[in-house]
Amino acid sequence: MTTAVATGVEVRPITLDAHGISLSALVGTPAGVPRGTILALHGAGMSAGYFHGPANPGASLLRLGAELGMTVLAVDRPGYWLSAGRLPDG
Repeated sequence: MTTAVATGVEVRPITLDAHGISLSALVGTPAGVPRGTILALHGAGMSAGYFHGPANPGASLLRLGAELGMTVLAVDRPGYWLSAGRLPDG
């Protein structure tokens, strides 16, 4: 699902390790040094893909943020997409 255009912006899937809990995510990175980071968390019934529309790049928060020089990280909550099924007790 990696996508890139002439601007050098890249959107790609990644996996995060949160103290042993696997979380899937999408990250949009700018061509140069990032100006900052935006964290996007989806609501119920959605996934990180909600913030990225590869079929319509103009509707992608990940791409827009990266084009404006920001790193954009959209994380799947536990139980969604490829993230761990649930959090451990405690």
